[in-house]
Amino acid sequence: MRCPAILALFLATSCLFSHRELNAQAPMRGDPDRLLSFAHHLRERGDLYRAEGEYMAFLSLFPHHSKAPEAWLSLGRTRQSMQNWDGALEAFFSAMSKADPHLAIEARWAAADTLLASGKPPEAAQILHELARDPFLGNLRSKALLSSAKALLAAREWEKAKEFLREISPAQPEAQEASELLIRLETDPPWLPRRNEWLAGGLSALVPGAGHLYVGKPWEALTSFLLNLAFLAGSVWSVKEGCLISSGIFSFLELGWYLGGIQSAAEAARTYNEEQERRWIREIGQVPMPGADCRSHNGVSFRVPGLQWRF
Repeated sequence: MRCPAILALFLATSCLFSHRELNAQAPMRGDPDRLLSFAHHLRERGDLYRAEGEYMAFLSLFPHHSKAPEAWLSLGRTRQSMQNWDGALEAFFSAMSKADPHLAIEARWAAADTLLASGKPPEAAQILHELARDPFLGNLRSKALLSSAKALLAAREWEKAKEFLREISPAQPEAQEASELLIRLETDPPWLPRRNEWLAGGLSALVPGAGHLYVGKPWEALTSFLLNLAFLAGSVWSVKEGCLISSGIFSFLELGWYLGGIQSAAEAARTYNEEQERRWIREIGQVPMPGADCRSHNGVSFRVPGLQWRF
């Protein structure tokens, strides 16, 4: 008889302490102001995952509360810090649809920043351009146009960027920067150092590795040349020794390395041109290049059907 009574007392004590612990960890769910303040507090402390949970709890319990747009905006900022780009955009767009005009403007700026950071500069430029048309924006219109032009620079849409820059009035604070940027856009791009993709591929077709040397990748050029030479030598040696099977294997591998070297040289030339553009964009526009736009093709890439080698 003693054991069931002790067990029941233990369970009751555990439930009591668990209930107290839950009450100590989170505010009362029936108090929206306290719940939102608690979420802000967690975000300020850097406890982003718990803050996200509290913002979502607030929006789930009080979707029509007057502070719901503020919660959506803060939730987007939290997800932005977590690099959850899709979730941040969802929150910012919700804030834009529910907020007052001034809070909606802040949400649009944040959505544009998120799109740029996630590698979608054309979409960011579109939002900023729409924002520039907002009558509530006032004196910030020129700033929105300049930011939109810089986003278009990241997307390499030079002509659209010029159009947005020309919309900035000379009386605006950003007019001088816009004018200087416009001059650079009209004079610099044709003179950027470039490598011809067709020429790089053609050189590698004539002499394996020559295309990489043309692009400025001597080690890749040496690797490509030596490997092609080794497979070709192995194939010739196998024929002389009468080993047709090994000769076929060496020839198949040599064909893969040879064709892959041509493609790799063309890719290296394309990467070189993209890198020159990225450096120029950073120099003239101080544009943070998005991660998705910074594709790196470093190294030599060779492909045969279903296979790929990379050094």
